[in-house]
Amino acid sequence: MNAFETTTKNKPALIGLGLMLIPLFFWVAALLDIFFGMTLFSDVFGRFDQASSLFTIALIFVLPMIALLINLAHIFNFNIKKEGQEITGTLRLRLATVNMGIIMMAAFHLGIVALYAFVENFAVVPTHF
Repeated sequence: MNAFETTTKNKPALIGLGLMLIPLFFWVAALLDIFFGMTLFSDVFGRFDQASSLFTIALIFVLPMIALLINLAHIFNFNIKKEGQEITGTLRLRLATVNMGIIMMAAFHLGIVALYAFVENFAVVPTHF
């Protein structure tokens, strides 16, 4: 079985990849705008942001968060049993490479967005000279 067959049978990976396509398009469009002066970024995302910034936040933050949660739920399996007076729990990890890649991609994307939000909204004000 090759990697393509494994990926097509892995629905959480396909859903996560589909959810990450729009944020990836956002970053590619932003890089093309910054480095090559192509206005794809402002033409596409600017119109959505002018209509409602909540829509842009949903595209840039919520979609990767959903992709992250779906793929985390796929690779982790948590089980709790109560046997008499004892409660036992197990945590299993399924090492699915494609899902781990999507988790890392979504986490990196969310980290960049959080870093940008922090840097953009907070300023260092020196209080002592």
